[in-house]
Amino acid sequence: MSSGLTVLENIFWLRLDPMLRILIGIPLGGFIAHKPGRVGYGEYLPALSFVVIFGVIAVMGLSVILTRSVAQQPEEA
Repeated sequence: MSSGLTVLENIFWLRLDPMLRILIGIPLGGFIAHKPGRVGYGEYLPALSFVVIFGVIAVMGLSVILTRSVAQQPEEA
């Protein structure tokens, strides 16, 4: 496979990811807000907030470290 085709394929996947997140996330958010009712959603939301807040802290810098590691040792990727 040529490098130009590889670049185009990577661009395609990078552009597809945000669109899929929106297309799946909006209906899923509506379903999650509607299905368990007020009490269930009230219990779910603090747990989701906790995961999101600490998920950001856990991932901070991880993509940079992973990219650097793969660039320095591509045979181990």
